[in-house]
Amino acid sequence: MAYEIVSNELGVFAKLEFDVLETYRGQDSPAYVALWNNSTFSFPETLADFTTAFGQDIVAGLGPMDVSEARPGMLLAIRLYSPEWLKFPWVLQSLCEPPFMGEFSRFEPLLRKRGVLE
Repeated sequence: MAYEIVSNELGVFAKLEFDVLETYRGQDSPAYVALWNNSTFSFPETLADFTTAFGQDIVAGLGPMDVSEARPGMLLAIRLYSPEWLKFPWVLQSLCEPPFMGEFSRFEPLLRKRGVLE
């Protein structure tokens, strides 16, 4: 797993790179790069801080960027940093809510209840 906070004069977001062990819904891929627009809370400073906050084996909900929820200047900030990053999926997170991302053991009961896991 790799974790990087990316910033320029227009915005801050995080870039996550991780190996995919299991896909429960959606596109299957052996590895993923995803971006995280944490508009409500601060970002963990390092990969070690990220792992402490979210776990080693994480479940993450990913989807296309919701332009309506992007912070002002975020799209421009990403274009200026690296335009091809606009194609990466984003960690799902509603405004004023924590991200849909965390230790697998935390999400396992919900995934079983919803029939995603057998």
